[in-house]
Amino acid sequence: MFRLSIAPCLLFLTFCSSAPRTPLVSLEPQQVSATRFGRTEGCCTATGHSIAIASGGTHASEIGRDIARQGGSLFDISVAVGFALAVERLDATGIGGGGFALYRTQEGEKGFLDFRETAPARATKNMYLDEKGQDDPSQPSREGILSVATPGYVAGLWELHKKGGRLPWRTLVEPAAKLAEQGFAVYPVLAEKIQENRKAFYKSLETRAVFFDGKRPKGIGDTLVQKNLARTLRSIATEGADVFYRGSLAKILAGTSKQYGGILSAQDLASYSVKYREPLEVNVGSYTYLTAPPPSAGGIVFIQAMKIWNSLSPSMLPRTESQYAHLLAEIFKRGYAERAEFAADPDFVPVPVERLTSDAFADRARNAIRMHRATPSSEIRAGTLPKPTQGTTGFTIIDNKGNSISATVTINTRFGSKVMVPNTGILLNNEMDDFSIKPGTQNAFGLTGSTANSIEPLKRPVSSMTPTLVLKDSKPILAVSGAGGSRIITGVVQTVLGYLQVFPGDLKRSVFAPRMHHQWLPDRLDLETGYSDESKAQLKSLGHLVSEPEWSPIIVAVSKEGSVLTSVTDPRQEGGASAE
Repeated sequence: MFRLSIAPCLLFLTFCSSAPRTPLVSLEPQQVSATRFGRTEGCCTATGHSIAIASGGTHASEIGRDIARQGGSLFDISVAVGFALAVERLDATGIGGGGFALYRTQEGEKGFLDFRETAPARATKNMYLDEKGQDDPSQPSREGILSVATPGYVAGLWELHKKGGRLPWRTLVEPAAKLAEQGFAVYPVLAEKIQENRKAFYKSLETRAVFFDGKRPKGIGDTLVQKNLARTLRSIATEGADVFYRGSLAKILAGTSKQYGGILSAQDLASYSVKYREPLEVNVGSYTYLTAPPPSAGGIVFIQAMKIWNSLSPSMLPRTESQYAHLLAEIFKRGYAERAEFAADPDFVPVPVERLTSDAFADRARNAIRMHRATPSSEIRAGTLPKPTQGTTGFTIIDNKGNSISATVTINTRFGSKVMVPNTGILLNNEMDDFSIKPGTQNAFGLTGSTANSIEPLKRPVSSMTPTLVLKDSKPILAVSGAGGSRIITGVVQTVLGYLQVFPGDLKRSVFAPRMHHQWLPDRLDLETGYSDESKAQLKSLGHLVSEPEWSPIIVAVSKEGSVLTSVTDPRQEGGASAE
């Protein structure tokens, strides 16, 4: 396990257990109101004393609570929530995708499951380029069958059950199958994305049957039924993960790929395996942070941010929201610059984790930050980093016994490849676009590339997914997961800082509060509605190009304060909070 220690922090920092938990930055109450997003103030939160679950789906969180009532373990609940999300959040995830899961048990065991998708064996470095080395429009990496990587979702949930499941596998999959069979009401963001993709969906009989009523795309309140997916899930419930990777479903998946001109094969599916990796770990005073290792780039940037923050001198501590946004922007610029160059699958490329998360790196970055001016990104390093996407979702769980998990699951961009395998209801991912297609060419997130993240057979593409756990005195107090491409990282950092410093102990305000985002390039500071005009003017005077983001990362989080467990889902989008 990567164990990263931080020198004892100064007494004035609220990271230290001896410091008073007082707010660091003052934000007005109306700025953290759910009404900013058209939601009621009672939305998105739940409290209890036995267990708390926050996920990207209302039905998924309720299903998780039902499994808890049946005596299910943390791993049982995770499996049930994961399959339910694959049904309810089919725009963002599904069994045709993959993900990460970070857990810590009451016995102190820590683990990180990497069930990220892999490049098929027939994938090649230049597969999306023509003879002149230019983008080949006939070989798209963002949509269609050639954008599909080998799915890891079912294998990941199967492994979670093997790790610590108590209830029968079938019991955990059946609620998702029932949800798919009976359907659910289309929620606003799903209706919006169906409308945006209506032309592509109408071309296919499979997607048309799911997303249309006759010639009309389904809208808010319409019932979305997935009968083929229900049958598929019941096959998985009966036969286990093997049916997906070596059985009848594997034959259908491979046959569809071949029929449509893809490269995913039966051998790719049969050889897929989940990777157990050591989570990144850093100790700060009485707090311990557990987060995602490579091929996630998120965990490295998260630790960099925490180390830099922890080493601030009193003169650098922010006291206003403009100082807070400026300081975070300067920290993120430096982290994202390193991300562009070094992030990769560690099974293929050595990733200098120790150096990137060292005290020396944090000291060098901190010493380069000036509170009176913004550092132009051109002075840090050249390159291009991801722009936001709206795919991906996840879940977080903490129980009163000290078990906790944070998971992020995805099919990449909205609806992935938009290829639905006939008669199965499975939407396939488009994760091949997360590789660097060629130097200087942007993927769907704006990512250009270093050769470290180039395409190779069986390689896993770099991800920004950042599932994170926070422990105090060896007990879990916070679990955070996020969605939103490159913005996941900044969203997770701000939620953790919010809970520990800006709104101490108030998870709702930490998730609801307005967010900033800077990803080095483009050299732009995005500020959500809620930042004051005065703060924007101050940031502009420091040299920041201030803009309003098209949208922000979506966070799900659970906290434990004493005996009280609180789950919070982001009011910016669909989600469900449940507790017992």
